[in-house]
Amino acid sequence: MKKVGLGGSCHWCTEAIFQSLKGVVHVNQGWLSPATEPDAFSEGVIVSYDESKIPLDVLIEIHVYT
Repeated sequence: MKKVGLGGSCHWCTEAIFQSLKGVVHVNQGWLSPATEPDAFSEGVIVSYDESKIPLDVLIEIHVYT
């Protein structure tokens, strides 16, 4: 299982979208910060997913369109 953090919008709305996808195992909502700027926070989700069922580029494409 892999994980990716996606931020930039309302995490409740984003959580619902990703939870509905086949291949997504779990979605946590909250605040994300980049490793290089630990004081810069954004609402977001951490998506745990099975890469054999849904690839990262598809998750990113869905995120960009939402």
